[in-house]
Amino acid sequence: DGCGHYRVSSANRMSALWNMIADPVPDIVALQEVTAEMQAELQRCFSASDWRFYRRSCHSEDYFNLTVVRTACCASAEKSSSYLFPQTSNGRHLVKVRPDGWVVCNVHAESGSQRRAKNERKSQLEYMSTLCAPGDGIVRVLVGDFNAREGEDACLIQAGWRDAWSLTKKSQAWTWKHQNGQHTGRYDRVY
Repeated sequence: DGCGHYRVSSANRMSALWNMIADPVPDIVALQEVTAEMQAELQRCFSASDWRFYRRSCHSEDYFNLTVVRTACCASAEKSSSYLFPQTSNGRHLVKVRPDGWVVCNVHAESGSQRRAKNERKSQLEYMSTLCAPGDGIVRVLVGDFNAREGEDACLIQAGWRDAWSLTKKSQAWTWKHQNGQHTGRYDRVY
């Protein structure tokens, strides 16, 4: 959450996050709402020769999606691209990285419960479902901050995407909690 205000600096929060996920070392890290300060801290934590960083080069907000790939997991150079969602009020976008035999799409969809935001999010979910469509034997992962409410991901499920959380048969839990603790939602997902 690089767009919020906290007592701890963004750099310190990124350093703490890296310490949480670094053992065992992941092959791919997909983050949303990353600021330039947060990326700089991650580049300090990650050895530059062992990792590649992918993000949208131009963005309208102060934050962006960042996908980091460990070079040891990729025998060949991966390709990447980014797409601004056709209908977005907040510069929401998708970063697509293709390491050996995989396609990883790191997304941040429109937030909010107002009609305009819901309509934009629906359009974005349909767009990402088509852009990253499963098939052709390549492992495809759609991951990120979908901001989707219960049932809003129907177009993804109908297109053949499988919600990793639901496949675990664990109870529905939250990935976001309001500061007052009264409101929660499962906005972050992996398909």
